[in-house]
Amino acid sequence: MSPELRDVILDEFDSLRREQNVFKPLLLDLSHREPTHLELRAIGGLLQSIYTGMERVLKHALTELDGSVPTSASWHADLLRQAADATAKRPPLITAGLYVSLVDLMGFRHMYRHAYGFHLSWERMKTSTLTVSDVADRFQEEIGILLQD
Repeated sequence: MSPELRDVILDEFDSLRREQNVFKPLLLDLSHREPTHLELRAIGGLLQSIYTGMERVLKHALTELDGSVPTSASWHADLLRQAADATAKRPPLITAGLYVSLVDLMGFRHMYRHAYGFHLSWERMKTSTLTVSDVADRFQEEIGILLQD
């Protein structure tokens, strides 16, 4: 791994942790109630930001490790598949379980970026909201293996 990629990954990990720290007080408060509509919009922004940061790490890592990343209309989904698949040069970057969690977050991010805020629903967001910190932690652990080389 190049020093540049290492720096990019470490910077993204720092940003992910900062976003997770913003999330923590709200998550504790939501254990006793449902969010307001304004909080749903804030949560949507945080979920989108955290997912996009993880996707950015994968894009940089795969560009260096595999020489290219998908460019098709479905490149977001293809990128996750590429990260979950082994190649002749490397093992999978993410486990199957993390892949499934990232696909779920990607689906939410797509909806969030293409819908009006009043369409947000706690029912639709609850699982992603309550699991995103664990997903981000697992992501950092699994991608962190690259940093050990």
